[in-house]
Amino acid sequence: MANSNSKPDDTKIKDGLGRYKPIKRPSADIDNPLVKMLDSIVNGLEQSMGKRTYLCGNPDCGTLIIFHKNEQRPLVCHKCGSEIDWEGEYISRIKVCPKCSKEYDTNANYCPFHSPPVSLLEKEVEK
Repeated sequence: MANSNSKPDDTKIKDGLGRYKPIKRPSADIDNPLVKMLDSIVNGLEQSMGKRTYLCGNPDCGTLIIFHKNEQRPLVCHKCGSEIDWEGEYISRIKVCPKCSKEYDTNANYCPFHSPPVSLLEKEVEK
């Protein structure tokens, strides 16, 4: 019976615990100016080498998410399994007319060039 109790927890991890926005790694919050200067140098070097550093947005996790700008962004946190929501950071959402392929903002619902009205489809695009 102990095995049946552990399976739902495993399923939650595999299915993801939710969708969280990643947090850019914050600067060192210390009064020591030397530590702040070293932190800014490290951040500059990481960015110049193409390294991207974030924290998991899951409040129960907060682990580092590190990847190179030329690599595929991770879809889930490697520690907690939560889905990473890159919208606003690397992905934006638009709406597209399925008939004429004209693009609209997310607040539009119908393409104004068709009668009867044609509902727009939401689409994610890379920034």
